[in-house]
Amino acid sequence: MILKNHLLYKINENVDFSFINETCEKLYCSNKGRPVTNTPEMMLRSAVVQYLFRINTFLEEAKRYSKSRDFKRDMKMRAHIEPKQGEMKRFHGLKRAKFWGKEKMNIQAMLTGIAVNLKRFIKMSGDIC
Repeated sequence: MILKNHLLYKINENVDFSFINETCEKLYCSNKGRPVTNTPEMMLRSAVVQYLFRINTFLEEAKRYSKSRDFKRDMKMRAHIEPKQGEMKRFHGLKRAKFWGKEKMNIQAMLTGIAVNLKRFIKMSGDIC
């Protein structure tokens, strides 16, 4: 619950953001698409709130994550996994689902993974016979 003397209440009472609706009205097509209502006003209000309270956007969080140790660790794991997934897609039929539904697609992916691992195990162990 926000108190009545909060900064946002004061801004809402004293600042008229409706000017942006009239400014943007000529940018919207009158007979096609969505008519201009209070969408530009709401976008301006959210930008003001983000600026006042220093709310980080998703892009800033992504930039911060890309410089972290967790990102480097995740990228090391990804570098080993992606070529194997590409092999399963190109050579073992994971490019197109053979069955309908998420569960059946998971079964197809598991069976493909088992086949690829068996193939790798046989190559690593050399001639069994």
